[in-house]
Amino acid sequence: MIDLTPYKECSAHKQWIFIANASQIESAKVYKPCCWFKSSIEAKTPNDFYSQLAECDIETNCKGCIDMEKSGPWSLRTSFKDSIRSDKVLVVTASFDNLCNLKCITCIPENSTRIAAEKLQIEGKDIKWFNKVIKSPAPEKIDFIKQLLAERDFEEFRFEVLGGEPLINPMVLEFIDWLAEQPYAKNTVIVITTNGTTKCENIQKYLNKFSMVGIQLSIDGTDNVFEYIRSGANYQSTKETIDYFYQYYTNASNMTFGFNYTLSWMNSSNFKEFINWISTDYPKLSDLLVTKLIGPNYYSVDILSSDNKRQICEYVINGINPNITNKTILRGIEIFKQHMDYSVPKDFDTRKFDIAIDTLNNIDILRNTTYQNAFNQIIEFIKHD
Repeated sequence: MIDLTPYKECSAHKQWIFIANASQIESAKVYKPCCWFKSSIEAKTPNDFYSQLAECDIETNCKGCIDMEKSGPWSLRTSFKDSIRSDKVLVVTASFDNLCNLKCITCIPENSTRIAAEKLQIEGKDIKWFNKVIKSPAPEKIDFIKQLLAERDFEEFRFEVLGGEPLINPMVLEFIDWLAEQPYAKNTVIVITTNGTTKCENIQKYLNKFSMVGIQLSIDGTDNVFEYIRSGANYQSTKETIDYFYQYYTNASNMTFGFNYTLSWMNSSNFKEFINWISTDYPKLSDLLVTKLIGPNYYSVDILSSDNKRQICEYVINGINPNITNKTILRGIEIFKQHMDYSVPKDFDTRKFDIAIDTLNNIDILRNTTYQNAFNQIIEFIKHD
């Protein structure tokens, strides 16, 4: 029998609300306590959301964290707990809409207008489908958050914005500007997750207005691995944008700076190059999230055999600079090892791998790219299993 008490008492259930891009854009069912919670809650008001959340089945909906904690100490639940300083913090994580300038290979139309446009062109989708997908639910979400802020009792507000790409979205920036003028602005933390293609012209203003400003950069590899996964981005110009944010960070006392690395089998061996790069160029970084890709499941590291995972993990760990002292980076390495757990014997899932390769071949035809150039190293690991 699983002890569900820690999950019932998870801070996400009490102080957090995750507002996602809906799988059906026209649907209002977009509210969850966190991104890993299985069910979406249809709620017209914040109080309605929390009432329905209290009735949700924990064992089913919190399975992501339950499974993570079977293989190691880190999970989103523990991450939430570590990031909350008091019970008077209100946290909102929101994706306002799917406006984006990239076509990441693991992305879907609901999260990228460029992916939606590509599917419209290539797959013969009709214009009605396209209009639904690009319809912006941002105004309704903003109204919901403003109602939440008016109704809830809090001493500190933490607003985490995802995308699409928030830094090219006028509605996102307008909402942050609105927050900057509220009486609780000096007790407000803003965290922007960005793909690193766009600089934030208002960053100094935000540093002056808010108690803390965080920049989280979604970077899933280096060089051609990065450029293939995040189609439309240039690695060198992205590094210039990262340097721009890092310079602000090193000169500000109220700013955090970090990376989100979404781990798939495709970039698992490239984690070595990624860690060596960030530890050299950004040694003072304050955040490093290493999250395991769940879907599409044929890109997940979980399709690899236990021997695959062991070989890749040993290759990565043995190649990482042994002189790293930044505790955040060292913790990220430990989370990588937890995601690559090979203690339970498991066979290679050839069916899902074949689906992945077929999908990559189709992407290459559409985009005139070559997946082998980016993933040759990891595929060699798999072949020699």
